[in-house]
Amino acid sequence: MTVLLSYNTLGTLLKNSSEPLIDSDRESNKSDDSDVMKEQQMCTWNPKFEKWHECVVTFSPPALMITEYEDLRLEVNEKQLLHLKQNWFHGDLTRREARSILSDFNGGSGSFLVRTSESYHGKFAISFVHESKVKHVVIESKREPVAGILYYVTPNGPFFSSLYELIEEAKVSALIQNHIFDVKLGKCPPKPDQRWLHRGVKSLSQAEQILRKEHRDGAFFVYRTQSDYAPYIVAYRSNGSILHNLIVAAQRPTSGYSLNNVTAPVLYKLIHYFMENPINGSTVLKHPVEDRDPVTSNCGIAIRDVHGERSNKDLSFPTGSLITSISQKSTEWSTGDHRGDKQMYFPTDSVRLLTKDEMAYISELRSTRDRSESNDPKVKDSYHSVTLNLQNDYAVSFSQEDKSAKNSTIITIEPVNPMIKDSFRKFKLSCPSAEDLEMWYQTLQQGNCLPKAIQDEDFQLYPIEGPGKKSCVIC
Repeated sequence: MTVLLSYNTLGTLLKNSSEPLIDSDRESNKSDDSDVMKEQQMCTWNPKFEKWHECVVTFSPPALMITEYEDLRLEVNEKQLLHLKQNWFHGDLTRREARSILSDFNGGSGSFLVRTSESYHGKFAISFVHESKVKHVVIESKREPVAGILYYVTPNGPFFSSLYELIEEAKVSALIQNHIFDVKLGKCPPKPDQRWLHRGVKSLSQAEQILRKEHRDGAFFVYRTQSDYAPYIVAYRSNGSILHNLIVAAQRPTSGYSLNNVTAPVLYKLIHYFMENPINGSTVLKHPVEDRDPVTSNCGIAIRDVHGERSNKDLSFPTGSLITSISQKSTEWSTGDHRGDKQMYFPTDSVRLLTKDEMAYISELRSTRDRSESNDPKVKDSYHSVTLNLQNDYAVSFSQEDKSAKNSTIITIEPVNPMIKDSFRKFKLSCPSAEDLEMWYQTLQQGNCLPKAIQDEDFQLYPIEGPGKKSCVIC
């Protein structure tokens, strides 16, 4: 329990200040309250990642600015990657391919799959069956400065911090609805078996290098190109030679894919046709060559906080950080890159290697963010600032938890105005010590940011009995 000290600000403006930070504990000889200034390095609680982040707090009445060191959008929440492992996520599909898969599945109303949007770059779409017809709905997303990416179907929400959470909720409640349909998601078709699809092959010479190790006629695999006209190539062995056939994107009204005058609505159906019928002379695609590249990339996600003991050799990073260029040196130690630190050591078991699909998704998130925010004045460098203007919208409280615990001296800034309560989050700031907590109380007091009734009261921490051994300011 905390005791509210004052009903203060803080109508919230999201901005990044390009002005230099003011000197710490600066005092002024002027009597004007606006010259009561203070700045200190603290920590702020991030509810999305459920951990503390370093920040700088600057107070210049009537404004309190919180500047977070880390660009939280570069960190990865494991929930953001969960959809990649789900049977309902089919990745890159066109609307026509989704329609064909769902029609063949015959799972009834509510059967669905999720795919990347064909029309809206960087977004997802739900393809689902309603009254025997396949419909498509785009999953919208927006980026909040602290909450990160939020997914939703309708503009008024509800909002979800991951695609996985949205889909799971859509299975039990009718999130997908308008004046025409009201649907709960049900069964999902299995993903097509496309082990013969190689994602890492970029050239004909690279494809031939793989097939030189295969000596059986009919050995084959498919790889992507950069061409819209022929998005795939099938490479195969026929009578001792290595051949490459273009798979052409069929034009309307048939759409789909075409190879040797055979057209199919989806790629796997076209390949399955030539696994039963000759593709060249008497050659049938009988022996799929699976992608032998490592499933994992050389990048990973931190699964716990790491504080390097050797500052010039060891990495330090919080949970969720992206570690790149990883090289395992032993069962206990690996090296990697993080935020400008190159090839420094960290415990091997502190980082989970990302799959290629996961890394591709993260890269897409980052490139989408860069495109959408390159001209956004709210985004500058690797900092995020929130300025809280002292008015009558928030309550400020001071508390201290177990003294032996880290981040135990807390300033809480919580919206209490009903007009903004659902729109702005609560801020929790951790002071380095109880002395710093008292110093901030006095600074707010000098800045006339406490009610007149307690403006002249002294700061005191009174112990409170009960679990947690918390104490709080009582005036």
